[in-house]
Amino acid sequence: MPRSTIEILEGRTLEQKKKLVYGVCQAIEEYLYHPEISHKGSFLRVVEIKPENLSTGGEMLSEVIARGGQFEGKPEPRLTVQFVENRMKSMEQKRAFVKRLADVLVEVLGCPRENVLIFLLPQPANKFSSGGEMRCDTDSKQQK
Repeated sequence: MPRSTIEILEGRTLEQKKKLVYGVCQAIEEYLYHPEISHKGSFLRVVEIKPENLSTGGEMLSEVIARGGQFEGKPEPRLTVQFVENRMKSMEQKRAFVKRLADVLVEVLGCPRENVLIFLLPQPANKFSSGGEMRCDTDSKQQK
């Protein structure tokens, strides 16, 4: 684990996406992993959204763009991070983590900080499995 998804409007360059992936993985490594574990175990997916596939208030973004209007809401970016709940317990850690993630998104995408949405989804070890084994069982084996 962790599993992360960055949702952005289409049209970003490959270089921007690489910088996003690298920056988010670095933050994950710093805040969610032990120092000796590489971020190469992180799974991160970049999802590009077409304006015709995004709406708010019942209006498609593509329609808003076509008429030269302002889109109500925060169309991007949105980052969701799922992780084992015992990796980050204190609110202090969570605040520092989301600030670091927001810094990466703002720097790479050039978007307003207030548009950055980050969802932290801590998962109990007894709510998911890996390789057909419950994570709580594999964690307890590793502790013995």
